Amino acid sequence: MSGPGPRNQLQNEEFIEDEYGEQRRSGANRLSREKREAGRNFALSGGSHVLGAGSSSSMREARQKMVRGLEADPRHRKAAEKRQAAEDQKKARLQKEEERLQALRQRQQEEAVQNQHVNDAKRLRWQVWDMENAPPEASTQVSDHELVGTWSSQKTVYKIRNAMGDLQFNGPPLDQGGDLKGILTRQGPAEWKAELYDSLRNQAVGFMRFRLQGQELVTSFQKLTSNSWGKEKRSQKQPAATKPCDQTRAPMRTNYTEQLIDDSVWQCPQCTLINEDPLCAACGYFIADMQSSQNVDQDGMAGMAAESAEYRLEAEIETKFSCWLRENGLEEYAERLEEHGYSDLDDLLSAEPRDLEEMLRHIEAKPGHILRFKNSLRRTREGLS
Repeated sequence: MSGPGPRNQLQNEEFIEDEYGEQRRSGANRLSREKREAGRNFALSGGSHVLGAGSSSSMREARQKMVRGLEADPRHRKAAEKRQAAEDQKKARLQKEEERLQALRQRQQEEAVQNQHVNDAKRLRWQVWDMENAPPEASTQVSDHELVGTWSSQKTVYKIRNAMGDLQFNGPPLDQGGDLKGILTRQGPAEWKAELYDSLRNQAVGFMRFRLQGQELVTSFQKLTSNSWGKEKRSQKQPAATKPCDQTRAPMRTNYTEQLIDDSVWQCPQCTLINEDPLCAACGYFIADMQSSQNVDQDGMAGMAAESAEYRLEAEIETKFSCWLRENGLEEYAERLEEHGYSDLDDLLSAEPRDLEEMLRHIEAKPGHILRFKNSLRRTREGLS
């Protein structure tokens, strides 16, 4: 009789395995029930959880045994060593980071101190430079030219002239004859003082003090026999032209010079005021030869007019050329054209084609602008013809 086939044999093995597995599971369940029952009975009987129980020492021993077992277990030892190593690495990393931050702070402090020294040195150097190259302060000193002219106060009229750089005072006539005269010397930004003398007897009379306040001149007189100044008087400046006719004109910018009918007067070349005395009453210009001053340098005026006309002509030509470039959108080449000798529109119109090609190459004209140049020149030539 032959043995069981493969299929029957596999079924028998599965049956045996199921039977053994069922026995193991039932044994494990029974053991688990027994342990639970023993634990429950132990807990109900008081156990070691009751303080002062007699079995507490055995529980402590059990705990110690369990601890010894855990310590002897290589897995727990390796895990503890791993945790300790991780903590050591973390401490080392934190310490290293702290050292780095401390070094960074120290380096920043050193750089800050160094920068402070450098900045202080720069600031000191610039302060020295500013003191050495400080711009001149705005002067509050009144110019001597402000005093030149005729001043009147009630019935008193006197003149102050600029004679060869000195302020000369010509006062009213004295009762005994002669005039009060003197030379003004500066005493402050807007103060002057003069020692007055009698022009007839050439004898000192006293002192006079001048102070300019706005449009008024404040004066006071001191006698030779007195130590105090007299009462202050305020004077107003008279207009430069006192004649009834219109003798002041705007400066002429042409070469035309008006001939004066009266030979005893002359026209100041600086302010065009008509004067009788050699000293201009308006600007203080002094002329030695009145005859030569009547006719201002004709050649010089003509030369100035010619230069002015030439300048206007050049400006007109330049403006015409610039307008042509701007109208055709080629104003960006104005400087390059001038550098290569093309500063006039006629130069471009009369240039040969070969010269134009060379010019366009030198000024580095863009491809689209080359055609625009040629078309614009062609249209301009057609318009002129």
